[in-house]
Amino acid sequence: MPDVIEEYLGDGLYAKYDGFQIALMANDPHVPSDTVYLDPHVFAALQKFVDRIAAAENDKLPCGHSKTASWDPFLNICVACGVEKNS
Repeated sequence: MPDVIEEYLGDGLYAKYDGFQIALMANDPHVPSDTVYLDPHVFAALQKFVDRIAAAENDKLPCGHSKTASWDPFLNICVACGVEKNS
């Protein structure tokens, strides 16, 4: 079995990997108030979820509208609200 990897992620969240699953522990890594175990299938689903969020965020203009649906490259504005994109 590989070495256990532990790391503080921030906001009171700690992660531990034991070679099979990831444990997410709240508030204290040794005596957590809550622990969630992510097996490989659940971790893969979480990664897909994060990837969808990242893709959606990358598609946003500074005004919050979608580049794909709202951006006019010829006028250099969001057609939904008229805000210009900062380059």
